Amino acid sequence: MDCRLILLEGPVGAGKSTTGELLAERLSARGQAAEYWFGFAPDHPITTRCERFARQVFGGDEDAAPPALDPGDEQVFTAPQWARFAERLAVGDAVAIVEGKYFQQCLEYPYLLGASVDEVRSIQQAIVGAMAPATPRLIAFEVSDPAAHRAAVCSERPPHWPATLGGFFARHPWNRAGLEGADAFHAFYDEWAPIEAELIGSHPGPTLRLLDAQRDRDAAWDAIDAFLG
Repeated sequence: MDCRLILLEGPVGAGKSTTGELLAERLSARGQAAEYWFGFAPDHPITTRCERFARQVFGGDEDAAPPALDPGDEQVFTAPQWARFAERLAVGDAVAIVEGKYFQQCLEYPYLLGASVDEVRSIQQAIVGAMAPATPRLIAFEVSDPAAHRAAVCSERPPHWPATLGGFFARHPWNRAGLEGADAFHAFYDEWAPIEAELIGSHPGPTLRLLDAQRDRDAAWDAIDAFLG
């Protein structure tokens, strides 16, 4: 396989984590060294200040404040981290499977911190350039009905889950309307979903877009196998 970096992106509950774990197992079974990186892995080579803030919020710290949108802070604008990671991958023989870090954290978080869509586009371009030495491939999980998908995910998770996540979103500058709890959760993703779709469409590298992959997992795996060669 010619790439050293496989990116898995898409909405929460779309199948990224399950696919990442199984893909690492399948590549290893074929003799390819592979490592799967969960988005919030504590030892992840790409970290953001918003992740640290999230851990404080979910740990019950009511006084924690989100970081500033500082263009000089590489833990908010993460292209330098991606560059170091890609350079390391380029000289090795292992494939890194990275779930939820590119769009869900490195692009979504600056937007939560108040970055404009144009600024997010610029951040994406910088990250794409930084990734280039690892010849990345993007697998994007998409859903035909985002609102219905979110409702299904919420029904499968503990009752407090959307309100807790929404509480985290609500504490960011994005929340100019003063929303709280689950209202903030749904409002943010109503706003972010079309932006993410546009960003996926503008990603310049090899991209596989899987629509409603969980409805037919066998077909999704056939598409992934063909995409990765």
